[in-house]
Amino acid sequence: MKKYEGNDWIIQLDKPTRQLEQITGKSIRYFAYPFGLWNTAAFPELKKRGFVAAFQLNEKPDQKDPLYCIRRIICAGNLERKHPESMDSARLLSNPITYYLALHDLP
Repeated sequence: MKKYEGNDWIIQLDKPTRQLEQITGKSIRYFAYPFGLWNTAAFPELKKRGFVAAFQLNEKPDQKDPLYCIRRIICAGNLERKHPESMDSARLLSNPITYYLALHDLP
């Protein structure tokens, strides 16, 4: 994740979060780092904005704040066509937040 400064957090995080909350009618509490790239400098900003967890790709998790660098997987978009019997699993795996919540039985 590139180092954001000043208004970058508003443009890249606050505005899209408000937009998603308006669309879904739900509070956005989870974040997926773009391209899975993260750094610990983002943790305080995410916490300040009410995020309770964040998802990266395959780096070793941070020892102090592991909830802000949870590993996720990317599921190929054509999995359903190749394996129709796994359609529900494909939907679950294609959304890292749903996948994590399903594994950990969180609300």
